[in-house]
Amino acid sequence: MDTESIKDVNQVHEVFTIDSRLHIQIKDNRIIYSRENISPYEKRYNIDERDLKSYISNPDGAIYLIYVDHHDVGQVIICKHWHKYAYNEDVVVDLAYRRQGIGTLLLEQAKR
Repeated sequence: MDTESIKDVNQVHEVFTIDSRLHIQIKDNRIIYSRENISPYEKRYNIDERDLKSYISNPDGAIYLIYVDHHDVGQVIICKHWHKYAYNEDVVVDLAYRRQGIGTLLLEQAKR
């Protein structure tokens, strides 16, 4: 991530469809779950207003973008937490580019 590409973060069309509800419970010291189908609807998270410039040259965080024809079509934001393990703050793939392996590529890059 650099100052030139920071403007591309959060430019991905990130609408997704919700079509089920996950029910989780603990029974006999085991986690069990069931899935309930619901009427589908679209959802979008609000763009996070955090200071993305803090990721530039930061050894404890990174943003990776994937471009197709000079347009950001996917992004992953990772951060090293206090326990020294990294976690994904955000993984987004543009609606038009889903199911093409872009999310997998982003997660593989984040693991490096």
